[in-house]
Amino acid sequence: MAAAAVDPDASSTSPPPPHSSCPEWHRLYSAPTAHVHRSRVDLQVVRASLRDVQTSLRGVEDIISRESIFLQLQDDHEDFQHAHVDSLRHMGDLPRHLDHLRSQAMPFAKFCQDRYDALIEALEDSNAQLVESRSTATVQELEEKLDRVSKLREDYSELQATSKSTILCLEDGIDTLKRQVQNFQAQLAALTSHPDLGSPPPPALARLLFNQDQEPVAARQRDQTQDQSLLEIRQRLKDRDQELSKAQQRCQALEWSEASLEAAALQLQRQINAQDRRIARLQEERDQFRTDCHEAQSERDQAVAKVASSSERLDKARAELRARGNHVDSMRANISRLEQQVADLQTARSQVDHQSVSQKRELAALRVEHAALSAPYKAAYSLFWAVARSLNQDVALPTPASLTRPRSGSESSPTRSRKTARSFIFQFS
Repeated sequence: MAAAAVDPDASSTSPPPPHSSCPEWHRLYSAPTAHVHRSRVDLQVVRASLRDVQTSLRGVEDIISRESIFLQLQDDHEDFQHAHVDSLRHMGDLPRHLDHLRSQAMPFAKFCQDRYDALIEALEDSNAQLVESRSTATVQELEEKLDRVSKLREDYSELQATSKSTILCLEDGIDTLKRQVQNFQAQLAALTSHPDLGSPPPPALARLLFNQDQEPVAARQRDQTQDQSLLEIRQRLKDRDQELSKAQQRCQALEWSEASLEAAALQLQRQINAQDRRIARLQEERDQFRTDCHEAQSERDQAVAKVASSSERLDKARAELRARGNHVDSMRANISRLEQQVADLQTARSQVDHQSVSQKRELAALRVEHAALSAPYKAAYSLFWAVARSLNQDVALPTPASLTRPRSGSESSPTRSRKTARSFIFQFS
C-alpha cells in the first residue's frame, strides 16, 4: 500500500487537521455551518424602471417645451387682439375723418360753386348784353359814327391841307394887294402932290381904287367866314373825338369786363379743377381706406381663425398637459415608490453588508482559531510521519485536506472522523 501522506506545506488553502483528541476542534468541526441568505435585486426591473423614469422626464421636458409654445401662442394671441382692436379703432376713426374732411370741404366747395354760378350768370348777362348791343342800332350807329369820324378826320386833314394852301395863297394875294395898294397910294400921293395935277381923278380911276380897297376887306371877311367854319369843323371834330374816345372807353371797359370775367372764369375753373382733383384724391384715399379696412377685416378674420385654431390647439395642449400631468403624477408616484423600494433595497443591502462584514469577521476569527487548532495537528502529523518513515512502515494517513469538513450538504459525520482517528491511533500503536 503506497503512502498517501502529503507534505503539509504543499497545500496553502487547507491547513492540516489537528489532533482528533482535541475537544475544541471536535466542537468547532461538528458545529453546523451558517448559511447567509443574501437578497438579490433584479437589475432588469431596476433598469426598466429607470428607463420609464427617463421616458417620463422626456415627457415632462416635452410638456415644458409645449408650455413655452403655449405661452408664445398666448403672446401672439394678445398681439393679434391688440392689432385687431387698433384696426377696429382705425376703422371707426375713418368715417369720422371722412365726415370731418367733407365738412371742411363743403363750405369751400359751396363758396366756389356760388362764385362759379355768379360768374357764369354775369358772363351770360354780359354775353347777352354784347349780343344785344351788337344786334341793336347803337352798335351800328357807333360803327357808322366811327366811319364818319374817320371820314371827317380825312376831310379835316384835307381841309387843313387845302386851308393852309389857300391861306398861304390868300396871304400871298393880300401881300401883293398891300403892295399894290401901297404903290397905288404912293402913285396917288404923287399925283395929288404934283403941282400940275390940280383937278380930281376921273370916276373910273376912283371906282378902280375903291374896288381895290374893298377887295382886301372882302378877302378878310371870306377869311373870317372860313376861319369860323374851320372852328366849327374843329369843334365838331373835337366832339366826335370825345364821343369816339367815350365809345372806345366803353368798348375797352367791355373788353376789360370780358377779360376779367374770362380770367375769373378761368380762375374759378382752375379752382374747380383743383377741387375736383382734391375730391378725386379724397375718393382715392377713401378707396384706399376701404381697401385697408377690407384688408384689416380679412386680417381680423384670419386672426380670429388663427385665434380659434390656436384656442383649439391650446385646448388640445391643455388636455394633453392635463393627461401628461396625470401621467407625471402617476410617474412621480411610481418614482416615489421606486425610490422607496430603492431605499428599502439600500437599507437591506446595508444590513446584508453589515451581516456579511460581521460574518467575515467571524469567519476570520474561525480561521484564526482553526489555524491555532491545526498547528498541533500539523506538528503531530509531521512527527508521526517522521516516526513511520524511521520505522519503514507503510501507513495510510489521511491528508489534512481530507480532515477538513466541507460546507456542502454531503459532509462526513463526526463519528466517521472519530473512527478514522481511532484507526489511525490503533495503527500507530
